[in-house]
Amino acid sequence: YLAILFPYNPEAAGAYISFAYPDDVQNATLEMYTGDMLQSILSEQYGLTADVVYHLKYTGEPDMPFLNVPGEPYTGAAWNNYDSKTGGPFADYWLTYEMLGNSMNVLMTETGKEDYFVWKDASDMPICALVCTAEIE
Repeated sequence: YLAILFPYNPEAAGAYISFAYPDDVQNATLEMYTGDMLQSILSEQYGLTADVVYHLKYTGEPDMPFLNVPGEPYTGAAWNNYDSKTGGPFADYWLTYEMLGNSMNVLMTETGKEDYFVWKDASDMPICALVCTAEIE
């Protein structure tokens, strides 16, 4: 038997998150994530690499923070927004989103918290993650 292994490359799979209207964005930044949760995310999401973990941070009331994303996030909710009793997201979780065509609008209702969304491919491999933080005073 012959087994050929190909390295999994999330960027080749189209894993890329960017602002849909970068010239119009205010009070929001998008960069690579280097924070405290990085190692936890990488160990929970087997196969994910640090170069596809993004960080969306709101520093005030955001204007035009729409993101180009590779489709709906896995489970349709933030990673820690899962109610095992109902089998779905918590009703009033602080981090939600709405899809607007191919763009995603992230809604954060509390400051000082972090959670993340994950996107997976058809074989259930993570292709990218988006950590969300609001630091609005």
